[in-house]
Amino acid sequence: MPNWIDGIATYCQILDETNKMIIKLIGMDCIDYRNEMESYFSKIAHNISILVPYSVNDIKTKLCCSDGILLFSSELLFIKADYVKLLNDYSNIFFNIKNIRSKYEHEPHNIFAELLSSGTSYPRATFKYLNNVKNSGIIEKKFTVDSNDLILIIKVINGIFNKVIEELRRFYFENHDKYENNLYFRKYTSLDFLRYNKLYDSNLLYDFSIAMQEY
Repeated sequence: MPNWIDGIATYCQILDETNKMIIKLIGMDCIDYRNEMESYFSKIAHNISILVPYSVNDIKTKLCCSDGILLFSSELLFIKADYVKLLNDYSNIFFNIKNIRSKYEHEPHNIFAELLSSGTSYPRATFKYLNNVKNSGIIEKKFTVDSNDLILIIKVINGIFNKVIEELRRFYFENHDKYENNLYFRKYTSLDFLRYNKLYDSNLLYDFSIAMQEY
């Protein structure tokens, strides 16, 4: 069996977990659960860096083509081009995610979670880093990411991974006699990450998130 067949399972599990965390994050109460919100963001940012291997320097992002699922780009012929487009289209969001995630590890006191009204049916969970320096000779830095930003990129990632699942289905169809009773194929060929996208686009997203909360 080709390595990519078994290898994609880890990334599918991480993507499924990330979608669930983003959905839950949307309805969290910033007053009572600020620390939990910041912890959720850190986990989401970490997962995104696994799903989309990239690095940042002072001014830009760069795709790491020899890491993560991109190691299967010789079998998944579309994935490198799709990831390049994703990173180019949303470079500022990825840049801020990586920087806030890094600052969360080293300066957690300078990470702030809040809810901002956006004129939509639900407020945006917003995360920002601000070093709050005054007359210290240190250049002030500020990075901001909100739940709408996370939804924008996760929807694209969901679409890319649905293409991965289509490749898995194609392999399974072509080798059905050999793997007919294989539970791995039965589980992973049934995945449909675009179901999450339908929820993100639904007017019931916030209500669904509220229902997931633990009080």
